[in-house]
Amino acid sequence: MHYILIILIYSTLYSYDDKDKEINKNVSSIIHLQYGFLFPNNNSEFFEIYKKDLGGFKSNFNYKPSLSISNKFIYNNDFRVGILVSRYSYDFYEEYEQLIIPNTLFYRNIIQNISINDYPVLGIMEYIPRKENQFKSYVGLATGILVSKVYWEEEISTFDWDQRRGGIVYDNLFYYPMISIYFGTELGFDKKNKESFLGGLTIEPRINYIYRKMDFFSPVNKQIPDAYFGINREIWINNFIFELNLGLTLNFYIKK
Repeated sequence: MHYILIILIYSTLYSYDDKDKEINKNVSSIIHLQYGFLFPNNNSEFFEIYKKDLGGFKSNFNYKPSLSISNKFIYNNDFRVGILVSRYSYDFYEEYEQLIIPNTLFYRNIIQNISINDYPVLGIMEYIPRKENQFKSYVGLATGILVSKVYWEEEISTFDWDQRRGGIVYDNLFYYPMISIYFGTELGFDKKNKESFLGGLTIEPRINYIYRKMDFFSPVNKQIPDAYFGINREIWINNFIFELNLGLTLNFYIKK
């Protein structure tokens, strides 16, 4: 991974000695489609509470590839502005038995189903430090709101006298501020055709920060009166996410 990042940074900042520095000023906007891979922080607090107070065994979420679309408008030869919308999805499903009373044979059967779908809606500004003919590098800053759809259901089979009842804990929307810093390189398809609809292929590493701190487990605190680790404590959930995107750009032109 370190070698990949070094190559990406070098390719982004490297200056090509190309005589053709002309930018096609007829381009009015760019649609950028991206498919990405997520590398988040390990959420150690979340899973420590999950294991010690809820009795589970999972240690991480299952992360699905991200999808993004942005619309960028040419501000001038050096800057682009626009809007970016993405989708991040991660979840886990687990079935296990939990001892109700120590040193007895009383167990409860638990099924945990947790899914989080995040939808960042961000305003973006990009700076293009190099204006090569075929290779175009850029750096960007994005900020805005992340809309998070959280679903958590517990299915619990237990005795009538047990306080753990299960049910749908969360089926809610939450909103968090988000900021993203990224850089990328675009490999153009055909610069001979000055009005090519297909712009090029891109590779774009992105670092995301989400100010997401919540008392995730507090809705079940009355069902676990003997919880000792921190079920009522606010915790960070996927607040840092490194993202590596592969993309395709589409050009739209002003007809004169």
